[in-house]
Amino acid sequence: MQYMIKRNINLFGELNVIKFGYNVTINNSKNGFENFDIDNESINLDNLLKKLDEQTITKLNNLNPIYISLSDYFFRSLSKLSFIEYETIETMSRIERKDLI
Repeated sequence: MQYMIKRNINLFGELNVIKFGYNVTINNSKNGFENFDIDNESINLDNLLKKLDEQTITKLNNLNPIYISLSDYFFRSLSKLSFIEYETIETMSRIERKDLI
């Protein structure tokens, strides 16, 4: 099963929807996931997003295309993260952990 956490972020004046995807397994009791804490992952994700000010985003964009740099930033910090989807009004892209490692 896949579980996604959705957040909005402003990148260079354009609203982006970022979907953080996780491959999870429903536990035997069918009341949650095995080895995955939704609340903890959301807190960790929100803490990483708070650190992304305009200067940091610009620095990341100078290293590589922004979606690649951002994906690397999130994958390095969130070990259970499987993929990230970026959406604007006109486009959508998906980067999987295996694409960058």
